[in-house]
Amino acid sequence: MIGRPAYRWAALPAAFVALLAVGIGLRFHGLDEHFSHVDDLVTMAGPYLINQGEPLTMAVPGSGGRLSVTIDARRIRSSPLLYAAYVSETTYAPLQFLFYPLFLNGDFSYREFLWRGRLPSAIFASLALVAFIGLYRAWAGVLDAPGLLALGALALSLMNITYAQQAMSYAVGVLGAALLMWLLVAYSDRPTDPWRLVWWAGVCALLSWANYQVLMMVLIAYAALVVTEYLCHRPQSVKAMVGRYALSVSLFGILVLPLFVLLRDKSRPGRLLSIGGFDQFFPRLPGTGLFDDVGYLVQYVAGALYTVVATNVTFALDSPAASACVAVLFVLCAAGVWSLLADGRAPARALGVFLGLLALAWAVLNATGRFPVSPTRHVLVLSPIVALLIAVGTRHLLERVRLRLVPGEAIAWTLLLVMLALFSAGYGQFRADRRDRFDETRLGELLAAHRLDTIVGYDWTWNPALMFRRSAHRVTFLDLEPIMRRGEASKARLPERGFLLVSQYGPIERYPRENAFLTSRGYTIRPLVSVESDVQPGISKAVKWGTNGLYVSVAGKESVVSSR
Repeated sequence: MIGRPAYRWAALPAAFVALLAVGIGLRFHGLDEHFSHVDDLVTMAGPYLINQGEPLTMAVPGSGGRLSVTIDARRIRSSPLLYAAYVSETTYAPLQFLFYPLFLNGDFSYREFLWRGRLPSAIFASLALVAFIGLYRAWAGVLDAPGLLALGALALSLMNITYAQQAMSYAVGVLGAALLMWLLVAYSDRPTDPWRLVWWAGVCALLSWANYQVLMMVLIAYAALVVTEYLCHRPQSVKAMVGRYALSVSLFGILVLPLFVLLRDKSRPGRLLSIGGFDQFFPRLPGTGLFDDVGYLVQYVAGALYTVVATNVTFALDSPAASACVAVLFVLCAAGVWSLLADGRAPARALGVFLGLLALAWAVLNATGRFPVSPTRHVLVLSPIVALLIAVGTRHLLERVRLRLVPGEAIAWTLLLVMLALFSAGYGQFRADRRDRFDETRLGELLAAHRLDTIVGYDWTWNPALMFRRSAHRVTFLDLEPIMRRGEASKARLPERGFLLVSQYGPIERYPRENAFLTSRGYTIRPLVSVESDVQPGISKAVKWGTNGLYVSVAGKESVVSSR
């Protein structure tokens, strides 16, 4: 390998700083421009409306989201229990809500609102890159080319960039996973005393409140610490060791018990979280014989592992070169797993046990329908793990494979430069495809042209609810679903004189139930704007990461529409 002092002490640290700056810049670039996922808007709008003192609609606990009630925001602000209940229905990261009064305390335009509401996620995602560097430094003892390659895979990940720019808790999960592994590596080198385990319990509880997925990972990290201390440090008294860990686990349990109560899905006993709709990713054995069943499971597990890695390291739009790079990164990740199995050091044992138990737990949850393995945000928390395995695997191969003509580190540098080139070539198109088409001015002109003051959203389209807050002409936003559900009993009835129908998912003609509801009440619908969504080509073939379409129609009684 290259070992010149100038390279070690100058060029390589500069490369880490430059790549870190690029990764942070990507996470802040265009916070107010990309499409708005429905969960993104709900996560931001709830604290904002509470802070503004406006009425807020939340799901009734135990109804599975089918029933809702409007509560005075002053009651929510004055009651920690109501606030916690609202948080549990809208996000899996209650701790993140504490930051929103700092960012969403005023009257903002739509774009200002999006930028401020997503700013905490961008900050957490940037800190995750810093935490990963600390993790790798704790693991390897040096910052080298394999670590730089792993940082590049994390910094350029399109999935990571996507959720660094949404207000949901997934960027916090990446930070939490990196910090948890950092603690695991640092604590595994020597036996843990009671005070260090108390500190561990407090930090892990804080990370669990920040992201629901870290809650599962913390218990596995405890088990990895216990196994590592027993195998590598041979405690004089196993009873004393068990007592120390029991005290720490008990403290952790007390601190996170309220979180478990909030996140428990009351409508479906046995489920921790209210997430579903992922049945297409669960294994379904063919049942035609033992050989076929085993073959299917092997194929499924291999596909699931590749899905996890590819989802977290995809850095460019579809192309043969990008697919080949992702395949190489998968091989390096697999080599990292092999290296951990062959390494007898305490940190390697700790990480190996941690990853093995995590894979087993995730497989059981996936097979029982409680947690998906899919190309979606739910596996994003594994991205620092994937990046670390890439670095570990690269170091392992460079130590085992000696090339006479090519320095080993040049391979890592070459792969990183190819990734940077492919990312730069496709990033502009990636941004363009994700452009948010909702425009206050455009919708305002349509309202003025038809002399209307009401916008009705359908199919989880709430973007217009955040617009026109600073306009002299007050615009009312209504959600069609609760109006349909409550029928004539709804207080928010549709205006007779007409309104704009707005969606980011599709024209009203694609929704027979909604269309029939409006036409049965005498409304005539005329399309005005129809822009198909072009989000995420080639990034996630199984699940789209939202949509950025724009569909606007004018609806009104026939006599009103025809007179315009």
